[in-house]
Amino acid sequence: MACKLFETEDIKAVYGLVYGEIKSRINNPKLPKFDNAEFIKFTKNVYKELKDVPNGLLYVQALPDILIKVADDEQIRKYLRSADVKFKFDPIYDMSDKWDNLDNVLKDVSPKGIRKSKKEIDTEIKKGNINSENIDQKNDDNGAIPWSSVQDRAKVDVATKTTDNIAVAKNPEKMTEAERNEKDPEKKLYDKVRKNIIWLTKNKGTSDNIMLGDIPLMLRAQSIRSLNPKDLTKSDVKYLKENPNYNVNVAIISDNKGNPIRFDEDGNVDQENGKIVYQFIRPVVNYQAKLYLGNRAGYLYTLIPAEELAKRELKAAVDNGEILLEEERGLILNRIKEEQIQSMNDVASLNTALEEDQEYALLPITQVRFIIKYRF
Repeated sequence: MACKLFETEDIKAVYGLVYGEIKSRINNPKLPKFDNAEFIKFTKNVYKELKDVPNGLLYVQALPDILIKVADDEQIRKYLRSADVKFKFDPIYDMSDKWDNLDNVLKDVSPKGIRKSKKEIDTEIKKGNINSENIDQKNDDNGAIPWSSVQDRAKVDVATKTTDNIAVAKNPEKMTEAERNEKDPEKKLYDKVRKNIIWLTKNKGTSDNIMLGDIPLMLRAQSIRSLNPKDLTKSDVKYLKENPNYNVNVAIISDNKGNPIRFDEDGNVDQENGKIVYQFIRPVVNYQAKLYLGNRAGYLYTLIPAEELAKRELKAAVDNGEILLEEERGLILNRIKEEQIQSMNDVASLNTALEEDQEYALLPITQVRFIIKYRF
């Protein structure tokens, strides 16, 4: 099974691409028949168009599996099985199995002499992330990422917000709306603790510390691989076992000395029998000198556009009776852009430090969510 796409809209996009290609051959007999040889050409053409696009290789990888799905359409199936086309599906099943390895995808679709392995690409990305200079973050959805379908509701305003990650992991193509909103039972505790800390953050007064009783709270950032599996949820243990090369950093609720705090099912501190509470620090990927956020499905996405955030802030100010000059409006937009760039670089630097040689880092919790404020 080669298809690694999990976002419904991305699957639909590739489905439409394959369906449209075959449909055009049906509607225009002058075009070459869509036989196996044409499908091979088609995969190479798609790669040529998307090779410089984030996640482009994933879309190419999905083509064999999506073709099989497209063939469920009666008109398409009849066309492919017709005497003129005689499309053979056994090679497609073989291709799907072979393309489970992205190295094989690259070998099959790359022009001769330009065949980089997945390892080489990952190495280039890693080298780019080590660069200590600030890098502009890519924050538009025009042209550069035509296949990205991460919706605004899944985006954040700054990269330093950790992810809640409380939804049950399932294939969205087969999920009902109720399932989409379902929470991982093991992480309902996380939600209770998070809401409590948000309340503490809002009501901390003039103190620099967020206090849970007499415990000053901080975040302990470290690799999830360095945690005892007993401290992870079953779903996370399962995912890490099925994806042995996957790694991500987590932020654990701890005291100001880095000792993780344990909670019982009601969200009360229980250092003897309780569970730790952690969230995921967003991966930041340097792609073509631009910073993107990533997720465990391999997608790259952007922050909410600074222009949109500025509009929201300006509207709130106007609704509150404030009168802002044009210059003041411009300053708000510039401030938001600078904050976004800084947040992306902060998280990229943190992830790099943890990946290279730092066991863990202690981070303060500020504002109304878990926010990383870290400088190197």
